[in-house]
Amino acid sequence: MQVSFCKPSKNQIVFFAPYVAALIKKFFMNGLHALYYDPMTVTYTMRPEILHPFFKSLSSFLGIGPQRQKKIEQTIGVHPIDLLFHLPYALETRYEHSHLSTCISGTRVTIIVEIVDIQKTPQRTTIWASDGHETMALVYFNTNAQWLKRLYTVGHKKLISGKIDVFHGQKQIIHPDFVGAPSQKNKWVGSVPLYRSVQAVGQARYRALIQEILKCIPSLPEWIPKDVLTQHHWPSFTQALKQVHSPKILEDLSPDSPARMRLGFDELYHYQLCLTQTYISSNKRQRFYQNASPSLRQQAEELLPYQLTQGQRDVLQNLDASLQSDEVMRALLMGDVGSGKTIVAFLTALKALENKGQVALLAPTTLLAQQHYETLLPYCQKLGIAVDLLTSNTKNKTQIKNSLKSGYISFIIGTHTLIQETVSFNDLALIIIDEQHRFGVEQRQVLTKLSPSPDLLYLSATPIPRTLAMTLYGQMDIYALSEKPKNRQPIETLVMPTTKLEPLYQWIHKIIATGFKVYWVCPLIEKSEELDVISIEERLPTLKKYFPNKIHVVHGQLKSGDKEKAMQAFREDPEASILLSTTVIEVGVDVPDAAVMVIENAGRFGLSQLHQLRGRVGRSHHQSYCVLLYTPPLSQTTQQRLKVMKTSEDGFHIAEEDLKIRGSGDLLGTEQSGVPRFRLASLSHHLGLISLAKEGVAKEPVNNAGAATHILTSLFRKSTFTDA
Repeated sequence: MQVSFCKPSKNQIVFFAPYVAALIKKFFMNGLHALYYDPMTVTYTMRPEILHPFFKSLSSFLGIGPQRQKKIEQTIGVHPIDLLFHLPYALETRYEHSHLSTCISGTRVTIIVEIVDIQKTPQRTTIWASDGHETMALVYFNTNAQWLKRLYTVGHKKLISGKIDVFHGQKQIIHPDFVGAPSQKNKWVGSVPLYRSVQAVGQARYRALIQEILKCIPSLPEWIPKDVLTQHHWPSFTQALKQVHSPKILEDLSPDSPARMRLGFDELYHYQLCLTQTYISSNKRQRFYQNASPSLRQQAEELLPYQLTQGQRDVLQNLDASLQSDEVMRALLMGDVGSGKTIVAFLTALKALENKGQVALLAPTTLLAQQHYETLLPYCQKLGIAVDLLTSNTKNKTQIKNSLKSGYISFIIGTHTLIQETVSFNDLALIIIDEQHRFGVEQRQVLTKLSPSPDLLYLSATPIPRTLAMTLYGQMDIYALSEKPKNRQPIETLVMPTTKLEPLYQWIHKIIATGFKVYWVCPLIEKSEELDVISIEERLPTLKKYFPNKIHVVHGQLKSGDKEKAMQAFREDPEASILLSTTVIEVGVDVPDAAVMVIENAGRFGLSQLHQLRGRVGRSHHQSYCVLLYTPPLSQTTQQRLKVMKTSEDGFHIAEEDLKIRGSGDLLGTEQSGVPRFRLASLSHHLGLISLAKEGVAKEPVNNAGAATHILTSLFRKSTFTDA
């Protein structure tokens, strides 16, 4: 259907103005996120009205002002559905006490006390409370004085609940979780769920917000057949959410509980629906590649400063066969750390480029896209290939987009910025998606619509167990690279307690004195009251003391430009010897002079993530080291993980062990690296549900899905694209 526009008359404007105004008002009341990408129709669609409570603004809930809303959005998500999909990880039991003498330091207690005194300083207010025999301090820092005045009155009795500790012999609770009337005691005794990453708003406020959201959400039409629900004893979607956020016993939080199984299935079902849609478009090849002589690949291989491994040649031969077949290529290339998957992807791209087709390489972060561009630019220049970079930071976006549309640029490297309606290609032949698990299937679908039946090559820098890869990506050809260049020395892995930090500092002094660089990874950016792990905020002062003027910091909350500056300084500045970072440097960062990787609280990471971090060093012929720091005592599972890291550098073996060991509940990342990042599904527990989800998709084809299934797809949407 073709739509044309003409200039409306004055009378038409007057007549239609109220309707247009009402439409605009409704659109903005629902928010821009009322639009979502629907894999069923492969279009952007208005979200069903019944789902409005799941996607309304967090500011509509009592007690969520601009600052608190911003903190929640930064750590968890922007919609109520994001909070509902952020599941509790543990139960905490609060015990009722009649006397302070029975309260144990470090535990959460609930007790009725009388307020006996209030002391104020500019930054601190101390409320003194007594149980009739002993006093304790209720301490507040930088808290609104009028609010405290309304809350506490000398001589009144209050119910106090919070974490009690001892400071200089005096019992105290810093910022109590709850202060109220003694009649509310039952609400603050017993077990309550705990959530990760909510320290900015507090556990109590977050729990209250979750319960407010649960009161608002409606029952939804059922998309799972009744016989499946009955067979597995699963609750409805809404009931499952209520059960996981209101656990009575620890087993209610288990991935094997009926509620968790139901939610895990829903997410996997949605994933399979979207994955199937990716392959519904024509699989018949519309483009056939001719062999040039000499080929661009032959010319490129002569430019390489090293010989390709046999593994690389075998994969290239298989990819060539896919490009010559009657069906379009859908391939997943898994490359172990340092195995050279990027150059394999580039050599594959040359086949499309010498046949006058365009190639797009999509990376999940600006940092990784920039690095790919810098690595491949010299080869492209010598081969006469017009290549450019398109990210959110690119200044000449319009010029690049015009050059893509005209066909002048034949090879584009970019981030999510490539997935925009304003980007169009002249003749897109091949799409390479790096770190493919970092993109939602909806995002990949958008890119595939930029050209009729393009060839697709997905890259994963993290090995995935083959059985898991076949289960998740059964529709693709799967290839693996494990052989590394022959000039690489094995990385020596050391497991060290934090009690030996002093000799570690001295050893690192010697390392950087010889011109090598050091990564130092912390699990968190800021100190957490909930997790006993080291943050960048805590480690930075110590490192500055030992290594002044030599440290740069990188983490996910920095602006993209600031991250790039820090990384560039670390790569190029001889004085920038240490990069203090979170796991944002887990994939793709290539600094040949980096010889040491230090990982704090190593036992709190999964094996695949540790393997990826270790892979940031050992990228030259020099000896490299990985230091895994831990705080004793260690659980048996953690000891097992660290032992695997110390004894193996084989990424595929480590991936298999990672899948076996997972599920202990003490990891900071809940899923294995290299696979899709599910919020509700646990692959170590729900692997069998993937087959059930595939059966469901087969029974209800994507292009014949019912209204309930459309509701499912809009619940699990990815509504925003961002450059990290």
